[in-house]
Amino acid sequence: MAQIIHTSSLKLIACDLKMLKTILNGRAAMAAALSVDVPENWSEFGTQPIQWTHDQLASEPTHLNWLTYLGIHKKDQRLVSTCGYKGKPDAQGIVEIGYEVHPDYRLKGLATEIAQALVGHAFSQPKVKQVIAHTLAKKNESSSVLQKAGFSYYSKIDDPEDGLIWQWRATLRPL
Repeated sequence: MAQIIHTSSLKLIACDLKMLKTILNGRAAMAAALSVDVPENWSEFGTQPIQWTHDQLASEPTHLNWLTYLGIHKKDQRLVSTCGYKGKPDAQGIVEIGYEVHPDYRLKGLATEIAQALVGHAFSQPKVKQVIAHTLAKKNESSSVLQKAGFSYYSKIDDPEDGLIWQWRATLRPL
């Protein structure tokens, strides 16, 4: 069953295969299925990550709740975020989070709320020992969000796709 994580302002809904197919069918289908307003440019990344999530979940159903979530603003009944994990915890108990917030809802604390919720959910799972995230290699809103959510800067990484990035870590249990 798809997980729903509640925060004070948001409802984070894990995408199952049915929801992913609905998203790929367009904004109107998604709005109807969720009964919320879906902004025209609801994701700066388009549907490519949704297709990737669909393919991952189709080939490995145990990834349910460890991939894409949709962030619904409770008061406004509007899709304001995509977020989630980049897969199940690995053999060392490490899971990675990612998030984006619609421009109309940025700088309102929602990204921090999302990061805290994802970290809290991850650490509620016995196998998770550490949560990681990546940002551009400079101080910015996202690095501030991660610090507020309990992350510490860990290292620089030369990513083949993104170039130089910073890795952040939040640890609850000893590795």
